[in-house]
Amino acid sequence: MKQSLNYLTISISSCENYIEFSSIVLQNLGQVLPFKLEYLDLILHIKKSDFEVFLKNSQDTFIKKLLINNLEGQDILPYIKEYIRKRKE
Repeated sequence: MKQSLNYLTISISSCENYIEFSSIVLQNLGQVLPFKLEYLDLILHIKKSDFEVFLKNSQDTFIKKLLINNLEGQDILPYIKEYIRKRKE
């Protein structure tokens, strides 16, 4: 599966434990992504610490288009900007 996956959408928004499930997904997703992904769409409740784990674990994955719908989670935009800035250095 890792070699043939090009598009992935993960939506966890309507279940009772969506905050807990969102954390589990983000903490583990970066470890199972292929080396190249055309499109990743995340519809989750995102905590900064979980997003940081996702970014660290997915460093070896090239994601052409990343869409994030952060459902009532923490503001991760400053963290994304900082991460991009550090990667350019």
